[in-house]
Formats: sequence, structure tokens, C-alpha cells
Amino acid sequence: MKKLYIIAILVATTGSSAFSQKLLKPKVDMIRGDTIQATSEESVYFSLKLTGSSQLKTAAVKSGKYYFLDFRIKNENGVGHSTHYAIIKGAKAYLKLDDNSLVTISALGSEASNGKADLAGNQDLSVVATSSDMTMRYILSEEDVAKLGAHGVKVIRLETTKEDFDYEIKDKNAMVIGKVLQLIKTGKTV
Repeated sequence: MKKLYIIAILVATTGSSAFSQKLLKPKVDMIRGDTIQATSEESVYFSLKLTGSSQLKTAAVKSGKYYFLDFRIKNENGVGHSTHYAIIKGAKAYLKLDDNSLVTISALGSEASNGKADLAGNQDLSVVATSSDMTMRYILSEEDVAKLGAHGVKVIRLETTKEDFDYEIKDKNAMVIGKVLQLIKTGKTV
């Protein structure tokens, strides 16, 4: 009976969280007067290894007539791995699509990862686990929005000061970016 109850809870929570893209409550820019629409963050990549985990989430934003794509990078690395990096203004993000074309977008600002160090319950300073979390906004052209809405994303490469971060997107997540852009554009989920 206990196992059946646990399975029922897992099925219920998984079903309600799948495809849960949401349009957030609009905000008004107090200076320009533009309405700002944004979607909830959606995971496009997740990797769990013995040395740590890596996650990439995305959200779409529309301010006035401009479209943006936010990428949130979360790294939880184990012993001896550094997660300190930055993305500088103008750094590129490359999105390889399912038709093998490439969409290249530029970072709007500069941001450094907010790395955190933990002693992992150990007094030996050589045994340090680190993690980082940062979000970077990229601007999209109307052509980029149309292309990303029509094609799935296979690979995302983000230029950072440490190295290029490559994310191979699974087929089930290939259309996540297109769906959040569609939601921000029309107000309706696909």
C-alpha cells in the first residue's frame, strides 16, 4: 500500500510539472512605459555525474517590440572543480538547429557567476565543493524568433571567460525554446 501511495504521488507531481510553461504577470517599465512580458524558466539541459551536475534553463522576455532569451546556468561541482566564470557583453550564444543551421545571439551585459564554496563538512581546505548560478540575457531579432519557433535546438554553446559551455539538447527538449517564444509572442502554449 505504501509503494502504491508513493507511485501515485510521483505520477501526480510529474504530470503537473511537465509542459508547465507559464506566462508571468506583466510588468510596466516605469521609465519607458513598455509592458514587459516574461515566461517561467524551463529546463533545456540537465546532466548529473559523479563529479557534479550542470543545468541550463531558459525563459523568454518581451519588452516593447524587443524579444530576449534568458539562459540560467547552474553548476554544482564536486571536489576540486572551479565554477567561477563570467559572460561579458557581446559574448555569443550559438544555437544549432535541427536543420543544421545556426542562430547566433549576443549577450546584452556582463555577469560573473556567483560561485559558492562549501567545506563539505570537512576542515581540510583542499576538499572544497563549489557551485555557481547565473543568468544572462541575449537579444533576439524577429528572424531569430521565427527560426527558433520553427526548428528544434540540438546544441547550445555559450561563450564564457573560462571556456565555451556546450549543451547537447535531448530530443524531448528540442522545442522548449520555440515553445517559450511562442508563448511570449501569442500568450498561448503550443
